[in-house]
Amino acid sequence: MTKAGTWGVVALVLSVAWGLVLSGQVATNDTVMGIMPFAPFNLLCCFGSYSLFSIGYSLFTFGDADDAADEVKREVIEAKRDLASKGIIVASE
Repeated sequence: MTKAGTWGVVALVLSVAWGLVLSGQVATNDTVMGIMPFAPFNLLCCFGSYSLFSIGYSLFTFGDADDAADEVKREVIEAKRDLASKGIIVASE
C-alpha cells in the first residue's frame, strides 16, 4: 500500500470514529462531547504545525553544495567562451 493509501485509510477510520461519537452512536461523557466538534480543527492545526516545523528544520539543516557551485561556475565560463567564439561578447561582472 502506498503512503497516500495508508493516510487515506487512517483518515477514513478517524472520520468514521468522529462521526459515530458525534452522532451519539458511541456512549461518551459530556467532556468528550464538548471536545469532539472541534477535533478536526485541532487535527488540522497539529498537521499545520508539524508541516511548518518540518519545512523549517529542512531549511535549517540544508547543506551547502560546493561541488555543484564549482560546476556551475565552470559551465558559465565555458558558455562565455562558446559565445565569444561565435562573436557574441558577454559582459563580465
